Amino acid sequence: MGKFLQIENKIFTEERLILWGWGAIITFGFLMGWKVFVSLPSMGETWPILPNGYPRCIDFGFFWLSGKLAVAGDTSRIFDFPAWSAIQASFFNPGSCPNFNRFFYPPTLLFLTYPLGLMPYVVALGAWIVASFGLYQAAVYAIIPRRAALIVAATPVFVMLSNVLMGHNGFFSAALIGLALLFTERRPMLSGIFLGMLTYKPHFGLLFPIGLLASRNWRAIGSAVLLTAVLAILAWMAFGYEGWAEFINAFTERGSDLGPAQGVHPRLQSIFGIFYWTGVSLWVAWSAQLAVSVLTALGIWMLWANPISFNLKAAALCAGILLASPYALFYDLSILCIAAAFFIKEGMSRGFLPGERTLMVIFWAVLLSFRLASGPVISAIFLFLIVRRVVSCLPVSATPKQLAFEVG
Repeated sequence: MGKFLQIENKIFTEERLILWGWGAIITFGFLMGWKVFVSLPSMGETWPILPNGYPRCIDFGFFWLSGKLAVAGDTSRIFDFPAWSAIQASFFNPGSCPNFNRFFYPPTLLFLTYPLGLMPYVVALGAWIVASFGLYQAAVYAIIPRRAALIVAATPVFVMLSNVLMGHNGFFSAALIGLALLFTERRPMLSGIFLGMLTYKPHFGLLFPIGLLASRNWRAIGSAVLLTAVLAILAWMAFGYEGWAEFINAFTERGSDLGPAQGVHPRLQSIFGIFYWTGVSLWVAWSAQLAVSVLTALGIWMLWANPISFNLKAAALCAGILLASPYALFYDLSILCIAAAFFIKEGMSRGFLPGERTLMVIFWAVLLSFRLASGPVISAIFLFLIVRRVVSCLPVSATPKQLAFEVG
């Protein structure tokens, strides 16, 4: 094993990772440019506006349209499903939007989408991609302040495609989680603010109370609870009570398979999703998800209650999010980049165990496929690596230039 570690130290240098990272970015940039300017136009489409002048019905349009209605003071149509469907059909290319689309987010998200509604669609899309990706990169750099970290964090295909071409919110969610964890010990009040903002996707915050309670971080808990309450009240005052009522209705009206409508099954990156797509009964899929969620929560409690490296605690919580939540999609796997950043930071300070960096390269390769429910599998292996480090006596074995920045 010692010889294998030496080989990894020679392979995974910062200079090589920068070179490999740029190679991957240039390759993905070429493929994305081909898709936008060659492949789509050959099918009578351009991106993001179609030849007939209508925007393509991509996920970002969902956010922009809610902001536009909020700016107009017409928020009631955001939360009225028939009215929302009608205005969506009138704005986007006719017949291109699924008729089951509705605003599944809490009304606090409108504070984020409101500024987007002040801009033309294409300008807003560009601003959203740049701002959310910039925040994601800032979170990665705050964890590992090295140029190689920024380059490699931009290479996973889901970063380049899911969140860029579709304009989704994976960058933003990952950034909030990373920043909340980064400031947990040093500035817990600020950490709680980022957690309060994360409540726009509440299922990704379920493990944070467990970790914070286990570590008795009362200031972070108090700050998160306070901001969450303030945002909820302000949203009630600014956008009306209908928003909260409709959010609850939309949440409860999802099918037991978590699809937004009958016959519509999202490709979930969760334990539930893995079991569901194998064809087992819903009862078995939900039982497996519940068992894994409980075990993950117990594991997070044990890690956070003990005096181990905070980098490992943070990496475990990030990985645990994708195991504990039954609902996660491919763009949400950006969270794994934050888990990898904390894990690699630990390796930089205390040395790497044999095989850790090689496994991260494998993680990266697996994520090249949209068709695999790879998120929970990678998360489980991440937790295994973390436990392995906790129970191992780890010698310092890597120099500053022998660092792995490979992000899952």
